[in-house]
Amino acid sequence: VMKDTAIVDIPSRNGTRPCHIASTYNSLRVLELLIKVGSEINGIDTAGENSLHKAARRCNTDAFKMLVAAGGYENVKNTSRETAAELLKDASFI
Repeated sequence: VMKDTAIVDIPSRNGTRPCHIASTYNSLRVLELLIKVGSEINGIDTAGENSLHKAARRCNTDAFKMLVAAGGYENVKNTSRETAAELLKDASFI
């Protein structure tokens, strides 16, 4: 039996999920919908990054806050040993 979110939450071959893409581009309405339907916001891609990493890398603070409020994991380390919180701090100085 497939989850109800299976159609909107299919990862690519490298593990990229719709939440990763919405977070990268600060697409808040899309991200809100994905969260509402129960998409996996903490899924990681082959770089070890979850949706928070993607939002943080681009300094998308609104998407970052939305993900944290929805239960996003801030302290997961990617393959470069960086947390999303560290990436957000670095991105804010650009």
